[in-house]
Parts: sequence; C-alpha cells; structure tokens
Amino acid sequence: MAETTDWREAAGVEYRAKRADALKRLSSAERAEQRAKERREEAERELRELDIGARAFGIDLLLKGDDGGVVVIQTKQPEVGSGTEPPAAEGQSARQIILMALERAYPNGLRASELRKVVERELGREVHYKTPGMTLYRLQEQEIVRRDGYDWSLAEAPPRWVPEPEPDPDDDDIESLVDWHLAQQQEDEMMDRK
Repeated sequence: MAETTDWREAAGVEYRAKRADALKRLSSAERAEQRAKERREEAERELRELDIGARAFGIDLLLKGDDGGVVVIQTKQPEVGSGTEPPAAEGQSARQIILMALERAYPNGLRASELRKVVERELGREVHYKTPGMTLYRLQEQEIVRRDGYDWSLAEAPPRWVPEPEPDPDDDDIESLVDWHLAQQQEDEMMDRK
C-alpha cells in the first residue's frame, strides 16, 4: 500500500508543478496578446492619420493587398476652393468611399476585400464583410462599375475636370462671359449630384 501512496503522491507533485508552469505560460501569453492588440490598435490609428495626411497633400496611398502585395491608390491634389476637395470622412457612406477609391485606382481595379479595408479605414470602424460586395453589386446594376474576375473598376473613365480660365470681366465680349458662367453652373450641378 505504501508503494501506491508514494506513486500517487509523486504523480500529484508532478501534476501540480506542470500545471503551475502551464498556467504561468498561459498568463504570459495572455499578457503578450494584450500588448500585441494594443500595438495593433495604435498602428491602425497611425495608419488612418497617415492616410488622412496623404490625401490632404495628394500623396498616393499604399494599401496591403489580398495577396500580401502593395496596392497603390492614387490621390489627387485638391485645389482649395475648387469644389474638388474630397469630402470629410464624417458623414460619408460606404458607397461614396468605394466610388472615390475606384476613381483613384482607375484604370486598375480593386477587390471587394481591399475596398472593405479602405471603407473601414475611412469610417474608423469595422463594417459587415458583405457591405462592399453588395454595394458593388448595386453599382454594377446601375452600370457605374464593372467586374473582371475578382477585380472591380469604374465602368467609364472618371471625369478629369479642369476649370476653364475665368474670362476677363473688362473684356467687351459679353457672350463669352455668359457662356462661361453657364458652364460653371452646369459643372457645379454635376458636382452636387455626385
């Protein structure tokens, strides 16, 4: 009977020692996960801020693609007061963000998963994983976008609006001044519809 007790006692000691060691490792791993999560959240915040700055200065955005590669989304240098400045991220819809990203990427296409990352970065929150795909599908039904395999792109080249030079008000050619103002009003209406 003494041998049985000694064996069980030795097994109990070994069990408690191994369990205590495993609990220490688990606790250490949980702390490491928490630190990694905090570092990730900080890096994501920094990426959002960097992208906002890049857009403000017209610097191309670099995003991580599905294949691990880099996707370049070209931004346009906004002309202050021209009406071409990108709207603030607040209040933007996923549809607007997707269309802006596709316009910047044109003529290249983007995958729905890449657009999801752009939408989440712009909104500063997660969106349902189907949001970009369903939005793209509705845009495709309206013939605004097209699909080539997994890649989505604008169906037509985006307009590259370049303002005409303003006519000289001292010029006696009243017709050109009226034509210019009418053209400006039409362009303003087109921009408001977007």
